[in-house]
Amino acid sequence: MKNDFSQTSRPKSKVAGRTSRNFIFDFFLTGFTFAVLTSSCVSVAHASPELDRQYSLSSIGILRAWDNVDGLFGDLVTKTFSEHLASQSRFVVQDLGKANQMLTSSKLAYAKVIEDPKVLETLAKSFRLDSFLRTKVYKEGPNYRFTIDWVHAQKIQLIGSETVEIEEPFRGEGKLGTEEFRAALTNALDRLIARVPFKGSVTGRDQTSVTVNLGVTTGIQKGDTLVFATLDEVKFHPLLKTIVDWRLTPTGKATVEEVDEGIAFAKIDAEEYGRQILRFQKVVQIIPAVEKVSVDSQVLDREAMAKKAKEPPRLGYIAPGLFLGSLSRDTNTDTGSGLLYGMKAEAQAWFTSDVFGELKINYGTAAYTQKNLLTQSETYAVHNNSFSQFRMAVGYFYHVTSNFFGPKGWIKVGYQSTAYALPQDPTVMTGKVTYSGLFLGVGGDIPIREDFGLILDIDFGVFGGGTEEAGFFGTSTGGASVNVFAGGYTWVQPKMKFQVGLDYKSHSLDFVSGSSISNKSFAISPSLLIYF
Repeated sequence: MKNDFSQTSRPKSKVAGRTSRNFIFDFFLTGFTFAVLTSSCVSVAHASPELDRQYSLSSIGILRAWDNVDGLFGDLVTKTFSEHLASQSRFVVQDLGKANQMLTSSKLAYAKVIEDPKVLETLAKSFRLDSFLRTKVYKEGPNYRFTIDWVHAQKIQLIGSETVEIEEPFRGEGKLGTEEFRAALTNALDRLIARVPFKGSVTGRDQTSVTVNLGVTTGIQKGDTLVFATLDEVKFHPLLKTIVDWRLTPTGKATVEEVDEGIAFAKIDAEEYGRQILRFQKVVQIIPAVEKVSVDSQVLDREAMAKKAKEPPRLGYIAPGLFLGSLSRDTNTDTGSGLLYGMKAEAQAWFTSDVFGELKINYGTAAYTQKNLLTQSETYAVHNNSFSQFRMAVGYFYHVTSNFFGPKGWIKVGYQSTAYALPQDPTVMTGKVTYSGLFLGVGGDIPIREDFGLILDIDFGVFGGGTEEAGFFGTSTGGASVNVFAGGYTWVQPKMKFQVGLDYKSHSLDFVSGSSISNKSFAISPSLLIYF
């Protein structure tokens, strides 16, 4: 995403001396414009598995250093950085020897060549680089100033820059190229690498384990806990081409089981709700293994309880809730409505990871009034119209990923019974109406951004029917029904979710006489889902 900035010019004043009012106006206008440009000049790359791959930062190239002392530091800097990075398993150093020779022999000034985006893009594609190091050395009196740039190869973005100054001879003794001199350069490089908020990347995974590009040289040990995250955003300045912020979202944890020279194997302990550990995701934290010490039984019991609390739910959930909205009733001659409020309860049991059972109960009441469609006069004063519903079903989950709480859809079949009860009155043909029959349902759950998600659940009545107990309308020939819930949710605790949405219900009965009764409700419905 790039921002376009239009350049404006102001015609010169024909008056030689400018007034103080004009000067003050221009001063504030310039300051305001600068503030707007500074605050808005940030482009953002948004979360995706491709973003993790683009910023894997594994394959790295080292450009020959430029200096203003006849190439004194070219080989020295390359050798120092190559040897230092070779001991870090997260990096694979590519040999740019021939490419460096071609660049230094270019007709253009070498200092400009290594700043040219087109040259760097070609170099990155040829050697499949994720990033490269660019160093410039300036001799300034008795000192040498080293500027080390770490550049993202694909987008030519500056990941970070580090500057270090070295005396000649180094601190008054020895000469350039000593271990102390090399340490000054490698320490600057380590500070530069530390600016990136991750320590390594996932190189592969299966159902229960992952591999990461961290070996024994990193100090990682068996039993350590690795914390993983995915890149959510990478913000960079579109004019300066400098990365200004990294934003990551946690995806899970794993325990290290084996460490080799350049790779570590870890068993997945847990994954965040709606998230999955994938290749190229980042290792953002390494938690050292706690030494095993003897503890009393009380401490062990507490640890067991804490561990059990962190385990994912496996049985299902219960969900008490409320609803508030409107209820309406329509016949061939009359129409009525009222404010509806009530309570609901839901429960879901997981027989397997794919098969579930479901129970939903609703009860509410409305202050109902009715009028004649032809005369528009009120025919029924305020009366209580009670509403109750019972639904039970069995269904099947279709999981898009291996994560149970990840995106999924479902189908279900069940039985429902719904009743709308008004006081029986033959003058206005009111009474209790019951709808019942089988239904088919479909729905989906889509987690979005950390602990939030969207949900849609639709049930359609099939082979439905019902009764009008007073018999004012005659014999029923059949009925239709639909139940729709659309909303969102957020996880407030690992085993507790708050959900709110719009709940729409529609039930209708047709009669031999040609008459019909239609009842509808539309409500806002919050609930609290407690998982077991």
